[in-house]
Amino acid sequence: VFLQLRDESLKTIIFITHDLNEAIALSDRVAVMTGRPGRVKTIVDIPFDRPRDVYHITRAPGFQDLHDQLWSHLELDLGMG
Repeated sequence: VFLQLRDESLKTIIFITHDLNEAIALSDRVAVMTGRPGRVKTIVDIPFDRPRDVYHITRAPGFQDLHDQLWSHLELDLGMG
């Protein structure tokens, strides 16, 4: 339903999630936020064409590299990197 709404409305939607797989599957761009105070740390373009198979996106070539890139921005802010 979310993807249908997005496709039909042709409007910008800001979707907030803590799930990187979900962010990659549903987004054209992912904004990684800092901890408090929440600020945009970086914006990463998602290179996968639409429509996407959101159930199997994790198998797409380049998915793991993109996931790792996003995670590296997060783990630095979490003090893990």
